[in-house]
Amino acid sequence: KVSDYISNRLQYPRTNQIILSGNGSMLPGLDKYISSFIGIDTIVANPIQNFEMSPEAKEFFGRQPATGFSIPIGLSLK
Repeated sequence: KVSDYISNRLQYPRTNQIILSGNGSMLPGLDKYISSFIGIDTIVANPIQNFEMSPEAKEFFGRQPATGFSIPIGLSLK
């Protein structure tokens, strides 16, 4: 497995979780497929889960997945 190779050969700690981000991560079942194929817990990122937002922003993000906004949100916090 890739994760075993990385941890053993390159002496990095074992990966416990994969976090998918971006619009491609919203493909139905992708997180479950990767998790079952690789054997590592896989989730889809939600970059706004801990944000306080106006009602308008909550409505906007309620209509579409926020994971596609990971980079702009990260850059705005820098």
